[in-house]
Amino acid sequence: MLNDLRYALRTLVRTKGFTTAALLTLALGIGANTAIFSVVNGIILKPLPYNDPDELVMISSAFPEQGIERFSMSQPDLRSIQEEAQYLRAAAGYHSSQLTLTGLGDAESIQSARVTDGLLEVFDEEPVVGRDIRAEENVPNGPRVVVISHAFWQERLGGDFGAVGNTLQIFGEPYEIVGVAPPGFNYPQNTQLWVPGYVNTEGCNRDCHFLRVIARLAEGASFHAAREEAHALSLSLQERFPVLSHGKLFNLETLEERVTGNVRPALLVLFGAVGLVLLIACSNVANLLLVRSSNRTGEIAVRSALGASRLRIVIQLMSEASVLALVASVLGIVIAQGGLSWLLQLAPSTIPRLDSVALDPTVIGFTFGTAAIVTVLFGLAPAFRLSGTPVGETLNQGGRRGTSGPTHDRWRSTLLVSEVALSLILLFGAGALIRSFAKLSRVELGFDPENVLTFNISLPRNDYDASGAVQFFESLEREIEGIPGVTGAASVYGSPLTNDGFITSIGFLDRPAPPAGQEPNMDIRVVSPDFLETLGVPVVAGRVFEPTDRHGGVRAVIVSRSMATQFYEGQDPIGKQITVDANLGYGSEAPWTIVGVAEDIRSNQLSFPPVAEVYVPHAQMGGGFMTVHVRTAPNSSDVIPAIRARMGTIDRNVPMRDVEMLRTTVDRQLGPSRFYMTLLTTFAALAVALAAIGLYGVVAYLVSGRTREIGIRMAMGAEAGDVMRLVLKQGIRPALVGLAFGVAGVFVGARVLESMLYEIEPTDPSTVTVATLLLLAVVVCAILLPARRASRIAPVEALRVD
Repeated sequence: MLNDLRYALRTLVRTKGFTTAALLTLALGIGANTAIFSVVNGIILKPLPYNDPDELVMISSAFPEQGIERFSMSQPDLRSIQEEAQYLRAAAGYHSSQLTLTGLGDAESIQSARVTDGLLEVFDEEPVVGRDIRAEENVPNGPRVVVISHAFWQERLGGDFGAVGNTLQIFGEPYEIVGVAPPGFNYPQNTQLWVPGYVNTEGCNRDCHFLRVIARLAEGASFHAAREEAHALSLSLQERFPVLSHGKLFNLETLEERVTGNVRPALLVLFGAVGLVLLIACSNVANLLLVRSSNRTGEIAVRSALGASRLRIVIQLMSEASVLALVASVLGIVIAQGGLSWLLQLAPSTIPRLDSVALDPTVIGFTFGTAAIVTVLFGLAPAFRLSGTPVGETLNQGGRRGTSGPTHDRWRSTLLVSEVALSLILLFGAGALIRSFAKLSRVELGFDPENVLTFNISLPRNDYDASGAVQFFESLEREIEGIPGVTGAASVYGSPLTNDGFITSIGFLDRPAPPAGQEPNMDIRVVSPDFLETLGVPVVAGRVFEPTDRHGGVRAVIVSRSMATQFYEGQDPIGKQITVDANLGYGSEAPWTIVGVAEDIRSNQLSFPPVAEVYVPHAQMGGGFMTVHVRTAPNSSDVIPAIRARMGTIDRNVPMRDVEMLRTTVDRQLGPSRFYMTLLTTFAALAVALAAIGLYGVVAYLVSGRTREIGIRMAMGAEAGDVMRLVLKQGIRPALVGLAFGVAGVFVGARVLESMLYEIEPTDPSTVTVATLLLLAVVVCAILLPARRASRIAPVEALRVD
């Protein structure tokens, strides 16, 4: 074996052109596969960084009658699960929040979570010092306590064990530090502070859905058994609480599925796509080996004549292939390192677990495992073909260069067919994603996102009641509108494309009320008077909100066009009255009067159609959490410092957070589609280039092998066009067969793209047609170059060959 390896190295060094082409082709394929596998491994294959992560499950509410499969849960429902579920060892609820820390320098917003008791127990974690939040602290007006993260403890409090028992100033109020979470624990979403999250649900009870719930399976319990138990419990609660639990079911999914479920199909598609690129690379190298084998028939015949068995020759030839694959793997790792950096820069922040992506030992092992597989893929067929060279016939030729027989040609044609077919499949996938992205990026938003700055503000509950919160935002908007370059300012709870806001039930006073608990649910957006104007949302009927729409007066709402169409088709909704089951500071007893109809906007997801919505005035609903929108003139200077200064004059303890342009918010929605489109387009381009190079190389070789024949034809009167048609016919035949197989492959496998497409059919005929014509054009160009060269061969020179 060592002799074979040494000989393989000498042989590859002597044939520098072949070796360079083969190494670059394989290295590109292996490098691309390594880079994508590192992403798949980090996001999907690596276990979640928790104790026994397979035991962690997420529980959500589902309302099948309303088409809602995953919704937040109420605290009473969580308590029922904690008390009655036998297959769950622990369960806790939480919702992410931003707390304003005011006791350590300037006011700052800290990523936090409001939680029920038992979150650390769910994760089988113990505090480094102190304890977790207790059940008796998770009650209305309970004690103000906080658990801090290990990183916060180290960085902000110097790792002082005496910190437990001291206080932090949160929203200007003292919170006692009762515990320090273990190192690395920051669930959910890089949380640094955990505080009790009880919300007084008096009046709505099990209908107040605001918690995400995570639980751990009991010892020996299966996920299936726990899911069935949760379903049975939800049916029991429907019987016990027919109004508050009407149509509500409990749905279980693993934490891994919740974290990675949305990206898993797309990443697996990309992994399959880059695998096709590797297959094309292997086909190319196999064709190179077949071409090269024609120059080695004499050598192999001599070895056979000296007693080498066919198996011995195959082993020697496979040794050469192994050296190629091994060196290509090393080069591939280098390429993958650069490719991975590019991937991580390109990847949108919405893709989870990107911090786990790296070229770790698992990925390196995959790379060399891939090398072993590709050695067989590109090396075995040429090795068996060459080892079967007829000894006597070859030696009778004096060791001269062998010719291609029919079997040899069939091998090359088969490889070319596969390259073209796989290239077409990838090209179609890229084309479908490009068309899908183009449609998604041209979606009518319903609002103008250009030159709009957004930031969030959360007011301390103890410092601001409902009227105080209204006054704060009105004062802030007036101050901001006085800044040079600002053309408008408004606030909203439920900013577009952020999943903020809330959904609640509504009633209609002009029609019979449905049975209790079966009222329709609708998105509610709390806005200041100028919000629709600031975002450029037209009011198509009625009027806009006015400053006089305040608490104590007639309560006004504006409904979206979809809401008016769904509930008032054929009627004029202006003047109709509805009820809104929500209270953010002001009571919800009085009815609301519809005063206007606004154009629809894409409020939740770009890919989702507009939904029925209701806009209510902030001055009549209340609420201390709002997103401020500031529209500036084009090319105006940075207004953020001026806004911070104006805010400081109102309340220096209220920080701005999540500052970004509304255009960035919109682009974030496009991020995953852009990411998948860019990668698949890159792979398709690489595949087409490899297929074109392979086709060019084979046709060029065939031309060189038929030089004498071409000379004779031309000497007998053949024209240049006749020669070009001869060569084109020989090269185009396998290409056309490959296109046919590729089209069949598209229609068989296109469904895997369905979840990644927007308003594009998986087998979109126009995309198939364009991809086929584009690849056909590339194929013809790849064949024309050697065909043109063949047509220019001088007959005298051709007849001198051999």
